[in-house]
Amino acid sequence: MNFHVERLRQSIVVLSGNTHRPSKSRTLAHHLGEALRERLSATVNFLDLVDAGRGLGAAFTRKELTPEALNVVEAVEQADALIVTTPVYNGSYAGLFKHLFDLIDPLALVDRPVLIGATGGGQRHALVVEHQLRPLFGFYSALTVPSAVYGSDSDFADGKLVDPLVLARAGQAVDQFAALLSARQPNSQPVRLGLGLTHNIAQTSGEQIQFADKPQATPLKSIQPDAVTKVVEAVCMPVACQGLVQPSEAIDGHLIDGRAGGMTEDFVCTTCAVSGVMC
Repeated sequence: MNFHVERLRQSIVVLSGNTHRPSKSRTLAHHLGEALRERLSATVNFLDLVDAGRGLGAAFTRKELTPEALNVVEAVEQADALIVTTPVYNGSYAGLFKHLFDLIDPLALVDRPVLIGATGGGQRHALVVEHQLRPLFGFYSALTVPSAVYGSDSDFADGKLVDPLVLARAGQAVDQFAALLSARQPNSQPVRLGLGLTHNIAQTSGEQIQFADKPQATPLKSIQPDAVTKVVEAVCMPVACQGLVQPSEAIDGHLIDGRAGGMTEDFVCTTCAVSGVMC
C-alpha cells in the first residue's frame, strides 16, 4: 500500500570552510544546497567560517567561543543533515575548518546524513574528499553519501560551477543525499531526482512491499514476507546504488545486505549508504 502524507520539514546546514568571499568552495556549497531544494522540501541554512568570525580561531575551548562562532558550532550540531565543502590547502582542509569540528560534540553527528565536497587549484587535490573528509565524518559516525564532489579552479566561471562532468557528479551526489533524507522518514512526499525520475517512500502492510514509480532501467521486484522479518520503509535509489543489492532481512527498519535468507530477486537497497553496502 502506497500513500503520502506531509513530511516534517528538515533543517539542512550547508557549511563551507572558506575564510573569504567570494569563494569557490562557497559557490560549490551553494550549488549543492540549491540543488537539494529542487528535490525536496527542506529549510536550508548557508554558513561559512566568515560567519563564525575571528573568535573561532582565538578559542582554545568551546567556552571561549564568541557568540558568532558558537552559533555556527551549534547550528552544525543541531542540523538534521549537513552539506559540507572546504577549500584545499597544501593537500588538506584548512586548520581553522578542522578546529571548528574539534569543538563539535563527538556524539552530535551520529547517524547524521552528510554530503561532502571540496575545491582546489587542480586535480591533484581531488582525493582529499575521500582521504580526509570522509574519515573525518567517519569518526563522528555520520552517514556520508557514496558520491563526493570535487571541483578545481577550471571548473568554475563567473562565480558558477560550469564543468559538465562536475555538474553531473554534483547532481548524482545530491540525488543520493535527498533519497537518504527521505528514506529516514517512514512517511514522505516524493523525491524529485535529478534524472527526472520520481520515487516515493513505500510502506508495507500485509504480504509484500510495493514500490511506486519504478524506472524501467532498474528491475525492482517485490520482497516476499518469508525473506524479510520486518520492514518499515523502502525507497528506490538507482542513482545512489548504481547497482543491485540482495537484502535478506531488515533490522529496525533498515534493509541489511546478505543472502542468508535465501533472497534470489534483485532489489535496490533502501539504506545501502547506511548499512555500508558497496553496490
